[in-house]
Amino acid sequence: LSAVAFGQSTFGRIEGTVKDQNGAGIPNATVTVESTGATTGFKRTVTAVGSGYVSLPNVSPGTYGVSVEVAGFSGTTR
Repeated sequence: LSAVAFGQSTFGRIEGTVKDQNGAGIPNATVTVESTGATTGFKRTVTAVGSGYVSLPNVSPGTYGVSVEVAGFSGTTR
């Protein structure tokens, strides 16, 4: 008999759905997450799946800017 135990993690996750003004998910949107706080140089880019969903696991605590770009729409940064 064996047991599995998982320890705590110091990482987080950034996830969400890219949607248009009508609430429809936008597939193939390019989402870039970049550290704006410390000078870690963290920058990662992912592409939204068919429903517009994106997930960036293993992100260290901090302050980040999130940019979204997709053809036919104006880009935005938060």
